[in-house]
Amino acid sequence: RGDFSPYDATFRRHAGDLANDDMFIAILAAASLQESGWRPDRSWADPTDRLPNGTAGGLFAIHSVHQQALAGMGYNLEDRRDPDIATQFMMGRFQGAYERAKAAGLQGEDLVSEVIRQAELPAGYDNPHGEADAAYRRAYRAILALRGQGSVVRGLE
Repeated sequence: RGDFSPYDATFRRHAGDLANDDMFIAILAAASLQESGWRPDRSWADPTDRLPNGTAGGLFAIHSVHQQALAGMGYNLEDRRDPDIATQFMMGRFQGAYERAKAAGLQGEDLVSEVIRQAELPAGYDNPHGEADAAYRRAYRAILALRGQGSVVRGLE
């Protein structure tokens, strides 16, 4: 099993049947690196047309538009900063996107980008060659480079 991020154990704990699938864990690591820089305590303004006072935060940059869904799980917006809660909240989205992308025959960076774009739904998520695509590919390359240095965590210091 590979080490891709400081949160691999959390990802594996919530990944169910995909817990031993290193590609899936690498995708979660790349997504969380791009979305939060692996700093789950962060939150920031993220206005949208639907929610002009919106915020995003936590490991996967969960947007405040998901407040009702979090409440349905017994959590509030501040809870999105907890890596376990954020991972639990996002896991179904990532698992579904992963299964669909694999069934479509995607591999490598194409698989990574598609899964993260479909799970995170950033601006331009439907453009397979847009800014989000490029950002998620860069994050994936970064975790592989850090892993090649022997320690993902050391690369963050």
